[in-house]
Amino acid sequence: MRLLSIIPGAIGDFVLTLPAVAWLQSHIHPDRLELWVARGNLPLARSLGYVDAAEALQDTGIESYPPGQGCLRRMRAFDRIVSWWGSGNPEFVDQVRAIHPRADFLRALPRESDLHMIEFRRAQLNRIFGSTPGFLPTPRVHWTEDEDRSAESFWATRPGNPRVAIHPGASGKPKRWPAQQFAGVARSLSRDPNCRLLLLEGPLDGEAVKEVRGGLAEDSVRWETVRIENLSRLAAVLSRCRLYIGNDSGITHLAAALGVRTIALFLETDPRVWAPRGPRVQLLRRPGVEQVLSIIRP
Repeated sequence: MRLLSIIPGAIGDFVLTLPAVAWLQSHIHPDRLELWVARGNLPLARSLGYVDAAEALQDTGIESYPPGQGCLRRMRAFDRIVSWWGSGNPEFVDQVRAIHPRADFLRALPRESDLHMIEFRRAQLNRIFGSTPGFLPTPRVHWTEDEDRSAESFWATRPGNPRVAIHPGASGKPKRWPAQQFAGVARSLSRDPNCRLLLLEGPLDGEAVKEVRGGLAEDSVRWETVRIENLSRLAAVLSRCRLYIGNDSGITHLAAALGVRTIALFLETDPRVWAPRGPRVQLLRRPGVEQVLSIIRP
């Protein structure tokens, strides 16, 4: 059986959907599982050991309206489709279901609710399949052997421990903890002469990172900026960190899923819905610098 799962959205949306995808693979046992995802999430999708293929949504033709015949032919080649894309477009849904009777279209995001995103995904699968025995509520992230070796090489040239990653970015300014407070935490951590700090910068994080760097300019902080270009490569690097500090962002969800000790800073969004899931997550609401430091150094 050939299964297609379509997952739009940013990094955090994708990471929080991984438990649902893992359940589909382990309980449906498709002969082939293919994912269509946002381009930035493609490295993570392709590194999942249980996924046979992954493609960027932008390359499938599904973003065109109406979708082209080539896209529809590709969708028809699967025995089943579970899509978090298109549920709000009845014409698109009807067009696909006219050629594919086993296509399920699910809401990408919950309406107003305090249900966590992962539990929302599970509830969606329950409506389709009746129940979801064995559903694991924590995302699991993978990377390749080449990326693992690359991470080893990365850290081999950067002595120092503890290794701490800080990501000051987020998808919207209201979600960002003030840059000067990130800088204050970094300055305090730098009092340990062995500490190695990574300041993570994604494609939309330039302003936030620049502000943090400005707060560090006159300090002898042992840090460097690392640009986020490949998420599975970043995962391999982050997995070797002792601590991660960040806003409600996709990278925070990634760090939490890796099992890295994660301090997640929430300002405007609801952690009941969007809290990162992982074994070592600590969540703070609108904290000050001293509160963050007290968590790091109890």
